[in-house]
Amino acid sequence: MSKQDSKILLVVNKFLDYNGLLSDNELSSLLSIPSTSVGRYLTSKRTRELIGDDNFAFIKKCRIDNKRKGNSKGGKHVKN
Repeated sequence: MSKQDSKILLVVNKFLDYNGLLSDNELSSLLSIPSTSVGRYLTSKRTRELIGDDNFAFIKKCRIDNKRKGNSKGGKHVKN
């Protein structure tokens, strides 16, 4: 297993340990890696290959829910 694969699985496992309720910034702080890397690790094609379509879909749904909650609490309203 490559070093990058290990990092991806570390981020994914930590995200799932918290039932998908952590933001990229919170994961970044917990793991001491940049938040941009956290986002990339959670959404990359390689992540889907490593964890499977069902788990990848769950992570994607959690991230969308987290974004929606953040916006409802006064976050930026950005058009996608």
